[in-house]
Amino acid sequence: MMERLTRRLHEIGVVHKGKFKLSSGNISDYYIDLREAYGYPDTRKMIVEELWKLMDKDVTCVAAMGYGGISPATILAHDHNLNLTLVRRKPKDYSRMTSVDGYIPNENDRIAVIDDIITTGGSLQRIITELEPTRAKIVGCYVVVKRGEADLKYPVRWLLTTEQLL
Repeated sequence: MMERLTRRLHEIGVVHKGKFKLSSGNISDYYIDLREAYGYPDTRKMIVEELWKLMDKDVTCVAAMGYGGISPATILAHDHNLNLTLVRRKPKDYSRMTSVDGYIPNENDRIAVIDDIITTGGSLQRIITELEPTRAKIVGCYVVVKRGEADLKYPVRWLLTTEQLL
């Protein structure tokens, strides 16, 4: 399945060459835009099915931030009857001024944090930081592509590495 997914991601053209600033602030000579893949039902299905295979099956909630993570997290939540927590990059500056939308986890929850790509782990850490006060158990972080190393206190599992994709 991974070879099929890799081939499909190449067909769609998710790897772009050039000079790009990443969300980590790093500059790279390539950019992987998995959001393009989410536009294709067959590819979405492959990604979500493979992420599910990586995940602990006793999770009660998936959490994500940004387009890269929210799409697969929403499908996982729907397909497997899980609660869905959406974390904002910055808290709203109006209304209740919250940074967590959707389901608010509690100490009885087991959370899988979902994202598209991990480079430094900054995005995953922002999600984790917002969730830790809920006292829910974060069981791990699950990403489609591992681009770099991250020093997180939770395990990170991935479908593909950049070496496999490039």
